[in-house]
Amino acid sequence: MKILVLTNYKKHLACSGEAKFGQPLDGLANNYLETKQYQLAKQSYQKTLEFYQRLNAIEERTKQLCSGTTYNQLGWLAQDIREFEEAWRNYQLAIRNQN
Repeated sequence: MKILVLTNYKKHLACSGEAKFGQPLDGLANNYLETKQYQLAKQSYQKTLEFYQRLNAIEERTKQLCSGTTYNQLGWLAQDIREFEEAWRNYQLAIRNQN
């Protein structure tokens, strides 16, 4: 729970403008993850990523920051269901987008 709260706070700071409209999808995904509804969480995180990529009115850096925290959450999800290679890929994407 602490990780989700911290991640949401960081995303709130990083995501601005139109990107904030992706936060309800992300919040839904976080709720699914917290209640161990992994398939629904994964689908919601993927929709969140798609949403961020379709935005045209925000800077690429903002898209990266918002996407990075979503990839981090996908890493947690994959780790929870013991898909460690998938977790590793998502963590790598998170790091790449956050730097």
